[in-house]
Amino acid sequence: MTQKDLADLIGTYQKTISQIENGNPGAKLETMFSILAALDLDLELVSRRKSRPDLGDIF
Repeated sequence: MTQKDLADLIGTYQKTISQIENGNPGAKLETMFSILAALDLDLELVSRRKSRPDLGDIF
């Protein structure tokens, strides 16, 4: 899939996809979610701490 194909699929510009690929920090979260959905990908958030608490400790 080309940048233009992906851009067309999510309704944005090829330039936007290129900027994201090149690490532009100004990407909209909505655009990122659209890309993830179009590529059938999941986003997993994990703690940055080295030791992660057990869910039982949180709740």
